[in-house]
Amino acid sequence: MMQLKKQIILFLCLCSFAVNAQNTYKRWPDIIRKSDAAWFATADAKRIAENVLLYQRDIGGWPKNIQMQDELTEKQKKDVMALKKRP
Repeated sequence: MMQLKKQIILFLCLCSFAVNAQNTYKRWPDIIRKSDAAWFATADAKRIAENVLLYQRDIGGWPKNIQMQDELTEKQKKDVMALKKRP
Protein backbone atom coordinates (compact mmCIF):
# COMPACT_ATOMS: atom_id res chain seq x y z
CA MET A 1 0.00 0.00 0.00
CA MET A 2 2.86 2.40 0.83
CA GLN A 3 4.51 1.57 -2.48
CA LEU A 4 1.32 2.54 -4.32
CA LYS A 5 1.12 5.86 -2.45
CA LYS A 6 4.72 6.65 -3.34
CA GLN A 7 4.07 5.88 -7.00
CA ILE A 8 0.98 8.07 -7.05
CA ILE A 9 2.84 10.96 -5.42
CA LEU A 10 5.71 10.58 -7.88
CA PHE A 11 3.27 10.49 -10.80
CA LEU A 12 1.50 13.65 -9.63
CA CYS A 13 4.81 15.48 -9.19
CA LEU A 14 5.91 14.52 -12.69
CA CYS A 15 2.55 15.60 -14.12
CA SER A 16 2.94 19.03 -12.56
CA PHE A 17 6.20 19.52 -14.49
CA ALA A 18 4.58 18.37 -17.74
CA VAL A 19 1.73 20.84 -17.35
CA ASN A 20 4.16 23.77 -17.14
CA ALA A 21 6.05 22.50 -20.18
CA GLN A 22 2.94 22.94 -22.33
CA ASN A 23 3.03 26.73 -21.97
CA THR A 24 4.71 27.62 -25.27
CA TYR A 25 3.25 31.03 -26.08
CA LYS A 26 5.17 34.19 -25.28
CA ARG A 27 3.63 36.60 -22.85
CA TRP A 28 3.98 40.31 -23.58
CA PRO A 29 5.53 41.21 -20.19
CA ASP A 30 8.18 38.52 -20.71
CA ILE A 31 9.05 39.91 -24.15
CA ILE A 32 9.41 43.46 -22.86
CA ARG A 33 11.44 42.63 -19.75
CA LYS A 34 13.97 40.63 -21.77
CA SER A 35 14.37 43.30 -24.47
CA ASP A 36 16.42 46.47 -24.48
CA ALA A 37 15.30 49.78 -25.99
CA ALA A 38 16.79 48.89 -29.40
CA TRP A 39 14.22 46.10 -29.72
CA PHE A 40 11.50 48.67 -30.40
CA ALA A 41 13.20 49.56 -33.71
CA THR A 42 13.12 45.98 -35.01
CA ALA A 43 10.81 44.48 -37.61
CA ASP A 44 9.35 42.20 -34.93
CA ALA A 45 8.31 45.20 -32.84
CA LYS A 46 6.72 46.82 -35.89
CA ARG A 47 4.77 43.64 -36.66
CA ILE A 48 3.47 43.45 -33.09
CA ALA A 49 2.48 47.13 -33.14
CA GLU A 50 0.59 46.56 -36.38
CA ASN A 51 -1.21 43.62 -34.77
CA VAL A 52 -2.19 45.77 -31.78
CA LEU A 53 -3.67 48.39 -34.10
CA LEU A 54 -5.36 45.67 -36.13
CA TYR A 55 -7.02 44.21 -33.03
CA GLN A 56 -8.14 47.62 -31.75
CA ARG A 57 -11.89 48.02 -32.13
CA ASP A 58 -13.51 51.08 -33.68
CA ILE A 59 -14.66 52.19 -30.22
CA GLY A 60 -11.05 52.11 -28.99
CA GLY A 61 -10.96 48.91 -26.94
CA TRP A 62 -9.32 45.55 -27.51
CA PRO A 63 -10.54 41.97 -27.14
CA LYS A 64 -9.34 40.26 -23.99
CA ASN A 65 -6.97 37.30 -23.62
CA ILE A 66 -5.51 37.60 -27.13
CA GLN A 67 -1.85 36.92 -27.86
CA MET A 68 -1.34 39.99 -30.04
CA GLN A 69 2.33 39.23 -30.56
CA ASP A 70 1.56 36.04 -32.51
CA GLU A 71 2.02 36.16 -36.28
CA LEU A 72 -1.28 36.27 -38.16
CA THR A 73 -2.11 34.65 -41.48
CA GLU A 74 -3.97 36.65 -44.11
CA LYS A 75 -7.18 34.80 -43.24
CA GLN A 76 -6.76 35.64 -39.55
CA LYS A 77 -6.17 39.29 -40.43
CA LYS A 78 -9.40 39.35 -42.47
CA ASP A 79 -11.28 37.75 -39.56
CA VAL A 80 -9.92 40.35 -37.13
CA MET A 81 -10.85 43.18 -39.51
CA ALA A 82 -14.42 41.83 -39.66
CA LEU A 83 -14.65 42.09 -35.85
CA LYS A 84 -13.50 45.72 -35.63
CA LYS A 85 -17.05 47.09 -35.55
CA ARG A 86 -18.14 44.84 -32.68
CA PRO A 87 -18.29 46.49 -29.26
